This record gives sequence, structure tokens and C-alpha cells, in this order.
Amino acid sequence: MVTTSRQLSEANVLVGDKTISVPYSFFGPDSKLYVPIQPIAQALGWKVTDVTGVEYCYSIKTSHQELLADKTNSLMYNSRLFVRMDAIRAAGYTNTGIQWIQPDDYHG
Repeated sequence: MVTTSRQLSEANVLVGDKTISVPYSFFGPDSKLYVPIQPIAQALGWKVTDVTGVEYCYSIKTSHQELLADKTNSLMYNSRLFVRMDAIRAAGYTNTGIQWIQPDDYHG
């Protein structure tokens, strides 16, 4: 019998002096790194809302400025909003990065 398991976190998003665990991140069709915005918003006190009257546009209010997530800098996957890391940097968070977590059962 074959079984699969999934880690609770596969990456940490680094924003300033904060390390935020995220369930998964991925490189999109444009070869850019996408991260789920909800765990980051919760950790940093950001507010994410729909922009009224505009299709596929979300306002992300950070402590630096407002970031608009739309089809140019974000993707929706399984009802989750993912934003490109470079969009977070453009919103004034220049000290950002990703830390990949190696699975415990990795034998490579």
C-alpha cells in the first residue's frame, strides 16, 4: 500500500525580522515565486479585502502602504490568494526571502 503525507509547512517566508510558516509556495507559470497571503497578513497585522466593483482585485493594507493584488501579481488556487514575492517587496518590504523546509524523510 502506498501512502502519502504532507508537511504542515514546506517553507518559511521571511519579512524583516519575522519568520512566517506557510503550508506551501510555488513558482507560477511566469517563473515567479508565489506565497499565500493569509498567513503573512495574519502574522503582520495586514488586512486583506475584496475591491468592490472590480473583478479579481484584492486590497492588502500593510503598515507601509496598500498593495493591490490582481491578475498581474497574484493567483487564486484552491480558493486561496497567492501573491508574488516581488509584489510584497514593491509594497515596501525590501528585506524579504524564502526559506525552504526539507522534509524529515528526505534521503537525497
